[in-house]
Amino acid sequence: MRKKHDLLVQALSGRVRPHQQFILAQLLCQIDSIDETIERFDQQIEEYCRPFEHAVELVDSIPGIARRTAEIIVW
Repeated sequence: MRKKHDLLVQALSGRVRPHQQFILAQLLCQIDSIDETIERFDQQIEEYCRPFEHAVELVDSIPGIARRTAEIIVW
């Protein structure tokens, strides 16, 4: 959604009342907070998996298994 900010502004121009703008702003703040929390979890998972990097890479090389899934399997 952040990448489409300009398009959203244009689409909502004149259609969103002040109380709706307030609600949308609060929801965007919550999304930002959740994104930051997810990033902290990602960093922690990466740190925990560092000693097992070779194993993560091997599991990641299996077709259909992405790095995130490999980290979960190994850890």
